Amino acid sequence: MDQVVNWFVNSACNLPCAYCFRERDLEEKGTEGMLRLVKVLGKNKVKRVTIGGGEPLLRSDLERILAALKEEGIFVSLHTNGTILKQRIKGLRGLVDILSLPIDSVEEGENQQMRGRPYVGLIEEIMGYAHPEFKLAFKTTATRVNWASLPKIYDLVRQVPFDYWKVYQFRPLNEAQVYDSTFALPDKTFEGLRAELSGLADRRIQVVNRKEGHQPYVFLDNQGNVSTVHPDLEQNIPVGNLFEADLEAIGGCIDAIYGEGSSWGFARKVRINWRSPENWCLVKERGEGTFRMRVVTATRYDDPRLAYFSDD
Repeated sequence: MDQVVNWFVNSACNLPCAYCFRERDLEEKGTEGMLRLVKVLGKNKVKRVTIGGGEPLLRSDLERILAALKEEGIFVSLHTNGTILKQRIKGLRGLVDILSLPIDSVEEGENQQMRGRPYVGLIEEIMGYAHPEFKLAFKTTATRVNWASLPKIYDLVRQVPFDYWKVYQFRPLNEAQVYDSTFALPDKTFEGLRAELSGLADRRIQVVNRKEGHQPYVFLDNQGNVSTVHPDLEQNIPVGNLFEADLEAIGGCIDAIYGEGSSWGFARKVRINWRSPENWCLVKERGEGTFRMRVVTATRYDDPRLAYFSDD
């Protein structure tokens, strides 16, 4: 499967980033359970996995998990805040294809406000000892706090031949909703920032606004639960479990949510127009008439716009 799986291997973190959307208190899974999940990913022919958290390096068994992913022939991108990377860097050799680091400002006051600590010196140190052995990438969250200084980050990251620099407009996703008033950046301001960054004429710079952030991502937790981003709302939607269904079937459900395709296997994926009593739906497939189908698997919301159905 070409789809990137974003695997949150833990929820624990050693930084108090004020705008973070991570899930808190996710159930941890022991090493053997994690390795079983790696086997499931391999069985599902997953080719790329992005490792995140929390802070993944807080897991003492991370190297074993990464080694198992590489044994399955999986491309690994590790997203880390970098604070404890130096202690673990030797063990990551040969296990990580891209090392992705956060940098939200070259102004330490802004870093303090957003991440709770100075950051420029840390990033410079990592670039010094990780390059050229590791391919580096960077990511930035553009907020009301730091947007004006963001173009200066380019002078920092281009000191090494980085793979990409992604600049995301702040989104109040999940836990981050409580910080919307503090960090939300108006669309017009962000698009002005996009234009300024485009003027740098570097194709490695990728700018993603709030709307563009609503993509059919595949998020995986340690229990095998898969979720994706709601097409409209700033929240994730649970869509299945890898221990109960294969990823292609779950991907079909995600396609349904985003309206891509009209059929998959023995099931149909259709847009809900109205939900009737007794768990029946009146639905309309593209260009076709209205008919009845019974819900097989649906999102865990009272009024799902979309679901996964089987003919009955």
